[in-house]
Amino acid sequence: MIRMKHIVSLLILLIAGPSISSELFDRGLKAANDNKYTEAIVAFEEVIEEEKFNVSAYYNLGNCYYHLRKYGKAIWAFEKVLKLNPRDAEAPMSLELCYKKIGPENTWTPHTSGLQRLICGVGSSTWAYLAIFLSICLGATIFAFFRLAGTPWKRLLFMGALGETILLIAFVIAASSAHNYTQDDHFAIVTGKSVPTYLNDLGERSDLLLTEGTKVEVIGITKTKLEVMLQNGRKVLVSQNDIERI
Repeated sequence: MIRMKHIVSLLILLIAGPSISSELFDRGLKAANDNKYTEAIVAFEEVIEEEKFNVSAYYNLGNCYYHLRKYGKAIWAFEKVLKLNPRDAEAPMSLELCYKKIGPENTWTPHTSGLQRLICGVGSSTWAYLAIFLSICLGATIFAFFRLAGTPWKRLLFMGALGETILLIAFVIAASSAHNYTQDDHFAIVTGKSVPTYLNDLGERSDLLLTEGTKVEVIGITKTKLEVMLQNGRKVLVSQNDIERI
């Protein structure tokens, strides 16, 4: 059973005091606990409009959609949780449960590798701070290298500077990767029960219907539709109203 999750930072509340978004969140949580899921969805969506990185709001939004049996929407919301916090332990279980509700043969498969989730879970800010700290250390090592030229320390300092340079490059790449991961919206979830696909922008349908919860990669935009690629490599057009970008 998917549980409601209420994560509030006491430090932020003590410093900033009550906010509109926190009041909306509490309203949504109360409505959900009273089984008024449609009302709760409205509140959580308003929270997300104010705080687009509010992981807890997305989680509870997914929970509400789950109870309304809108599993495609729930999957999208839980995928957003993992995008914002790849280390979240509850979202994968909730996703697996949603897919089983759609069909017992279905299963959830992440579209990112374990290494990418680890890097993104640390966060771009943390990697950036580490890169800044390491650049200071590198500067100190280079300074010491020239000051101690001609001494036995020179070789050791050179090796240290080389190692710090390699780590600095790795930290910068990790920071960029984590930032791009949160900004990227190339993947999307089919939210309708049975979604038609199209061959062109004129509305000519293909023989393929996408089922609820199908994960697709968005590769292009036409005048009225999105071009997506399925896991088998097939490319089709879908209406923008039938999918939600992660």
